[in-house]
This record gives sequence, structure tokens and C-alpha cells, in this order.
Amino acid sequence: MKNLALTFISRVIIAGACVVGPLAMASSQSFDCQRDPFLLELRATGDDFRAVTLIKQKEFELRGTEWGFVCARTLLGLYLHHSEFESASGWLDQMVGKYSTELAAFGPPARLYAELAFLMGNYADARKRATGFKGDAVIQAFASAAGDPYHAPAADCSEAVCNQLQATLASREPSALKNPGLALALGVVPGLGQIYAGRVWSGVGSFLLSSVLIGATVYGINRGEYAFSTLSGAVAGGMYLSGIYAGYESTLRYNDLQEGALRTRIRNLGFEMNVLRLGF
Repeated sequence: MKNLALTFISRVIIAGACVVGPLAMASSQSFDCQRDPFLLELRATGDDFRAVTLIKQKEFELRGTEWGFVCARTLLGLYLHHSEFESASGWLDQMVGKYSTELAAFGPPARLYAELAFLMGNYADARKRATGFKGDAVIQAFASAAGDPYHAPAADCSEAVCNQLQATLASREPSALKNPGLALALGVVPGLGQIYAGRVWSGVGSFLLSSVLIGATVYGINRGEYAFSTLSGAVAGGMYLSGIYAGYESTLRYNDLQEGALRTRIRNLGFEMNVLRLGF
């Protein structure tokens, strides 16, 4: 009787193990990095560092499975959300090596890399990578326009978003940019180069200060106070040369601001990016 009871208990234990074991294994092979409550709380509270660590751990454990790919996409999305493009590029390299089959639904890797280069501001690299796949003309057109907003050629693509890009390029006014060489030439007159660059009060101040120093130098020479005139003359010369450079530098800065504003308009137009769709 005792033996029968032990046999029965053993069979119950074995049967339980057969049922619970696979369930535990299945549970360990499924973890939704996108919807897990703990991860969502970490991200909601701004603790993205811990979230990234946990997602990396889960991706490693689930690598090669559907849930591993979900974790990989979630991590890429976190990097893109925080504009950590260098980290995103490195992680994309790993995804290409580990999930090549799953990535096929998002286009060829060359397109993903071209889009990521555009997001990073590496417009020359984006143009170089954007060859040989559907949509490459759009990326090339946007990268060319964003790389040199005031001198880029007309958009050479047929998609609807290209019409918006073309309209934006057509609205640019090359006369909005200033000539740094002209600013240098105008700088012969103290402050005039800065006024040309748009820094009116700085130019006026430079003109007045230079005039005072030059007048003091002439006064010192006429009075025979050569030590004083030498000192004031040296200061006047330094102010004069710095004023010339200030006009040149201010013109470059002005042009950068104008190009930056137009570049922002171009980037805000947006075009369909598979890399953003890949990263949750």
C-alpha cells in the first residue's frame, strides 16, 4: 500500500513537472520590452539608463526569437528618441548581423544607414549611401538640400514630398546671404564691416573707439609725448585689425544662422524613414 502511494505521488510530481516545465520555459522565452509594466515605469520616470540596461539583457536572453527582435527595436527607438545617433548606429550594426531576416521588412540595410546618416547630419554620407534602392532619390534630394541649403540644385525626384521640398528651395533668396569678402573690404573703414554684417551698434562703437584712439595718438605725436602716442597707436592698430576680422566673422555667423534656419525648414518637411519605423 505504501509503495502504491509513493508510486502515485511520484507520478503526480512527474506529471506536474511535465506541465509546469514547458510553461516556465515558454514564459522565459517571451518578454515584451515594449509593453512590460516595469520598463514602462522606468521610462515614464526618466530612468532610461536602467531601462536600456534591462532591455539589453532581455535582448541577449531572447536573441534569435520574435521577442528578442522586439527588444532590439525598442532599444533602437530609445537611442533615436534621445538623439544618441552614434549609439543608434552601433546598435543598428548589431541588428543587421543578428536579425537580417526580420530587417528585410524594413528595406535594405543601405537605406537604413542612409536615413540614420541624414538624422545625424552627415548629409554627404547620406547621399553616398542612398544608391540602388527604392526611395534613394528622395534621400539624395533631401540630403543635398540640407547639406547646402542655398546652393543645392532642384529636387530630382517625383514623390509628393519632393514637391514640398522644391517649393521650399524655390522660396530661398540667395541675396539673404552676405559676402565675407565684402565685409573684409568694408572693414577698411572702422566698424563698417560689422554694420554690413548686421551688427550696427558694434560697428558704431568700433568706429567711435577707433576714432578716439587714433585722435589720441595724433595728439600725442603733436605734443611730443611719444611713449603715450606709441601705446595709444598700438591699441588703435589692434582695435582696427580686430574690427576688420569682427566684420568678417560676423558675416560668416550671419550666413550660418540663415542656412541653419533654411536647413531646419527642410528637415521639418520630413520624408518616410524606415529607420524610425524600425525603432519603436
